[in-house]
Amino acid sequence: MSNAVDVTDSDFELEIEKHEGLAVVDFWATWCGPCRLIAPVLDQLSVEYAGKAKVAKLDVDTKFPEALKKFRAVAADFSGTRSAFDAEMALGELYYNHGAPDKALAPFERASSVAPSTFERSLALSSIGYAQENSGKLKESLEAYEKALNLGEAGLKGDLLMAKARVLELQKDTA
Repeated sequence: MSNAVDVTDSDFELEIEKHEGLAVVDFWATWCGPCRLIAPVLDQLSVEYAGKAKVAKLDVDTKFPEALKKFRAVAADFSGTRSAFDAEMALGELYYNHGAPDKALAPFERASSVAPSTFERSLALSSIGYAQENSGKLKESLEAYEKALNLGEAGLKGDLLMAKARVLELQKDTA
């Protein structure tokens, strides 16, 4: 059983922005593994905190334009914060997963500029590299992966080295 409410653009303001008290919004998608993992926890919280906090869900796939608008609003309203970083990364991933890697670059770049830690900056740079790679911008993707590697985050080193090797192989195939 869940007390979480599904929200759309038409009722987001009423359900969330004008809600008195704490509101948590889960921007989720069927393709998002972490979203599926956290869903039961959010459902449980919606029951445990009924009357104290509102838990809402917005499906970013079926409500793509609405999700874009909300992520942009969060990034603007919380500029320079962890929330802005998360919103920019989510916006980039939303564009990327909807077949627009070129449009994903700007949000990933903004996320990189407001990243709260070296790890998150490396993650954003890695996302920039991946979006560039999938846009056919192989030279630029290598530069992004190299910048991320130079930050020295051990947790991403293996993935970044694999990404560089993949791009170098792609460059050989296109030469």
